[in-house]
Amino acid sequence: MAFGVLVLGLASCGSSLPDECTSDPWENEPCIRALQELCSDQTDAEDCAAVGPFTMEDTGNVYACNWAASVILEDPASCSAAEPTSYCVAVSVDAEFRCADGCESDLSENGMRASTTRDEVLMLSCPPDGASVSGPLDETYLLSDATFSHLTCSPNTQPQADAELCACRAAVCDALGR
Repeated sequence: MAFGVLVLGLASCGSSLPDECTSDPWENEPCIRALQELCSDQTDAEDCAAVGPFTMEDTGNVYACNWAASVILEDPASCSAAEPTSYCVAVSVDAEFRCADGCESDLSENGMRASTTRDEVLMLSCPPDGASVSGPLDETYLLSDATFSHLTCSPNTQPQADAELCACRAAVCDALGR
């Protein structure tokens, strides 16, 4: 899977990553943390979307920030959903694939993500150019056992996300007004 633009500025100084972050952050903890911090510092959708894309010199992979909607499931067994919130996350971008809204596509490769640590479903936003996004990217992407913080709610991807959380798709989409 091809990824894209990453970090060429600085984490807490605007909209770029540190100069030393010109190589892919997959195995570079300071750079993935800088990207994560850069995105999490954005407090609204407009500012979040304005960060990136960043293309890595060594791989050509592309990274950016994405305004994601978060729905906490108060009771996953009954799919009782709390009021949604949103926050900015780091993502990889792949123009070779198209973005699909997790509420509109049953097999969305990149829309609906279930947390592996709490009862949260995260819906990534499709960028204006329609490129596929994957994430959120955080320090869990550095682990060799692929224990990511969020997994895709799709039967076509591995590892599989929590089936109980993914089964609440209709409640999540209702909470999001979609």
